[in-house]
Amino acid sequence: MKALVLSSGGVDSTTCLAMAIDALGTDNVSALSIWYGQKHKKAIQT
Repeated sequence: MKALVLSSGGVDSTTCLAMAIDALGTDNVSALSIWYGQKHKKAIQT
């Protein structure tokens, strides 16, 4: 892993994730999202 992207599930963090994947490839990027009671719980569901 070369990059870890903290993701809120919003547009900005999703764009950062896409840019990291584009630059480094999917095998070198991981995303981390932590649910701590924020209102957009649906955005981070998988």
